[in-house]
Amino acid sequence: MLNTRVGYVAILLGFLLLSAGVGQAHYLWLEGPAIAAEDEQVQVEVHWGHLGDEGGITDVNVYSRRPDGRREVLKAFDRENYQAVTLQLSGPGDYWLYTVRPPSVYQRTLGHFSAKHLLRVGYTDDAAWEKPVGTLLEVVPLAHPHSLDDGDVLPVRILFEGSPLVGAVVTHVNVEGIQDTVLTDDAGEVLLTVVDGAQLIAASHETPAVGEEDYDLEGYTAVLYLNL
Repeated sequence: MLNTRVGYVAILLGFLLLSAGVGQAHYLWLEGPAIAAEDEQVQVEVHWGHLGDEGGITDVNVYSRRPDGRREVLKAFDRENYQAVTLQLSGPGDYWLYTVRPPSVYQRTLGHFSAKHLLRVGYTDDAAWEKPVGTLLEVVPLAHPHSLDDGDVLPVRILFEGSPLVGAVVTHVNVEGIQDTVLTDDAGEVLLTVVDGAQLIAASHETPAVGEEDYDLEGYTAVLYLNL
């Protein structure tokens, strides 16, 4: 039984890597500074496309969660090939910014896209960064992303509707392409080796659509942006 399962996983990962070599999927991600000063106003960019390309603009909703748990809706402004939001910082701690793209149908799949980015302000020993922001599918780092260096291992947990997701596909992408594609374990977790520069950790999941005429599947993609 174990050998059969291992063989199935190997075949699936081989297929995913082959597909990735043909062409990367579109991703939604937030790109901004990792560290900022107190009382600074920061700009964070919203991108849609492929990391390292010019990308494009898509309809999104953008939010922030401050260290004390307060949430805000941020207005996105169109730029040439991305959107941007500004956030006025008001004290030390970890600020999550996250974005959700309204669902849309493509090739009979209803796509749900979300992304998040962590901004550290000053020094804090609280654990606000550990708390999920609550998107349908979410990449949750189990070590502080801004404590990492090139070659360090980052454990992440994938949540679907708030619960750990077994067998989720997790893809690690940088400007050179896909670095790794793995499946989450029985705890919904994977280990990824981070690298210098900008990178995306993207989780994906599909569920069958029941009683829908316009689509057969619901697809979910969630992204965590890192820049070491």
